[in-house]
Amino acid sequence: MASPEESEPTTTAAPVLVIGAGPAGLAASVSLRAEGVAHRLVDRLGATGGAYPRVHPEIVLASPRRHTSLPGLPIEGDAEYVTTGEYARYLERYAAHFDITAEKAEVAAIERGEDGRFIVDLDSGTGTGTGTETSQRYEAVIAATGMYDFPVRPAIEGLPGDGDGSESRPRVLHARAWRGAADLDPNEPVLVIGGATSGVEIAEACARAGIPTVVSTRDGKAKLAPQRFLGRDLHDYAVWIEMLPRWTLGSYCSRRPTLPATDLGFSRFVDEGKITVRGPVARLEGREAVFEDGAREPVGTVILATGYGFLMPFLPDEVARSPDGSFPLAKGGESRSWPGLFFVGIWCARGSDSEYLRGMAKDAPAIAREIGRRLARAPA
Repeated sequence: MASPEESEPTTTAAPVLVIGAGPAGLAASVSLRAEGVAHRLVDRLGATGGAYPRVHPEIVLASPRRHTSLPGLPIEGDAEYVTTGEYARYLERYAAHFDITAEKAEVAAIERGEDGRFIVDLDSGTGTGTGTETSQRYEAVIAATGMYDFPVRPAIEGLPGDGDGSESRPRVLHARAWRGAADLDPNEPVLVIGGATSGVEIAEACARAGIPTVVSTRDGKAKLAPQRFLGRDLHDYAVWIEMLPRWTLGSYCSRRPTLPATDLGFSRFVDEGKITVRGPVARLEGREAVFEDGAREPVGTVILATGYGFLMPFLPDEVARSPDGSFPLAKGGESRSWPGLFFVGIWCARGSDSEYLRGMAKDAPAIAREIGRRLARAPA
């Protein structure tokens, strides 16, 4: 009789595994159900909604409401833009409408068996990775884990770890922990590292609250775009550009460029002296930031608006990734190196909009149809 370590993984009754129950995973689950594909939905926290229930509820999504609905259920409301709190409630309604629940389980590892199926080790207990469940085989896997749990932290000399400050060191927090300007000491100057969407929005909020704010970017400039052109939000034009065939993008999808942030007062605050834009930080000396050009600024709070990565540590090194390793490479929503491994909600999974809610809403049904076709062709 074989020992547990020598036994073969069993094949689950559901041929498809969906990892993550945020908007990408919910869209994938609903789309698979529409194709009649049995699947299993797991989430590390055992809850639906992903990051949205955990972020500051007053952040306003950059895309207008009309570009944020997931398949099968429009988001209601009259205001043109949606807050993260409102979107969290929408995801709650979405899961209830389709009667979706997520099993609490963390993926410890994924391998490919000799038969081409995926062998998935799940830890459905404490999340320690020790494994409380027998490995299962799946015909296809959809990774929809997002990026919120993998914040990027810059390597800056003298930068303390995240946490409260003191007389000798500034308070440090990543943008994922942002809870609004009211959470800051109005008498303490703020240093925002990063000039993309989060950095610009946070700097604007600090300036409105009267907090002295310095923004550090790679080139000493913030990349800004107006919210509207000819009376319409810029995203209304972007959706047409995003319809271009993937091959027209060239090497665009092999990297993840920093896109311009919406200017909702940033330029005005700079002109008024409420925001100062500087180049890269060379080091921190206690509660003072020293920049590469030699300039110095006092700092009470450092906010790291330095982005996130789609790291997916459960995938082995053989899965093709971008040159910087920050996201898996996909074509048509499918891994370039592992057929049958699909992605919803990552950069350029199927097109240049795949990372965004409007892209998830398009990608999930297309990927579900493809999986359904393959399962129908597979021998019994």
